[in-house]
Amino acid sequence: MPRALKNFSLLLLLSLFISCCKDDDNGSGADSKTIRIPQEVKDYMQFKTGTWWLYEDSVSLATDCVYVTLHSQGFDTTYENGRIKQIYEYFSWSCHNTFENFNHRYYVHQSWSTVNPSTKVFYNKYDNIHSTTMIIFLYPFVYNVPYASGFSSYDTTVCNINHIDFYVDSIHFTNVIEETFWKYDYELENDTKFFIAKHFGIVRRNIVGRNRFWKIKSFNIVK
Repeated sequence: MPRALKNFSLLLLLSLFISCCKDDDNGSGADSKTIRIPQEVKDYMQFKTGTWWLYEDSVSLATDCVYVTLHSQGFDTTYENGRIKQIYEYFSWSCHNTFENFNHRYYVHQSWSTVNPSTKVFYNKYDNIHSTTMIIFLYPFVYNVPYASGFSSYDTTVCNINHIDFYVDSIHFTNVIEETFWKYDYELENDTKFFIAKHFGIVRRNIVGRNRFWKIKSFNIVK
């Protein structure tokens, strides 16, 4: 083999070796450091612009339209000594409801210090006066055990049961998580039950102790 060709071959091999090492450090190696949101969490709680839900009050028959105004998703990266430490998937979406004129925001929180086996979806309600933040969804599901976001003593949630079959009038839903939020209704100081259906979101909301509720009437889902 001519010396020039031999030197070229050595340089090519060296370049490939360096490239592979860099990929292991910042490329393929990064995949093992990526904490992804479980698909089931997305199935229950991720909705994009174009999604809307129409609810009806069971007593007054008043309607409330909730529609998604903004959606974002991606990955956040943390570094240590110039190298990738951890990569976290995230999503967030905001919506507005017409009946109460409230703005709502849902977002995923995952630990930025350690790998957290649970994924928390936070819910923030803002009505131009009050702002309430709580965990609305925890995965994996932990039934009948209170858990709180840590923001206040009142934002505690209990996941009661998973309904395999659940009907709202003639609409059939499957895999519906029933959750109770302590003191969610801050004006009435009452607990509130939410029924969250896989692929559809909130399909019914009950204030505990009151014989009335908001129920889903129609919807358009964009995932």
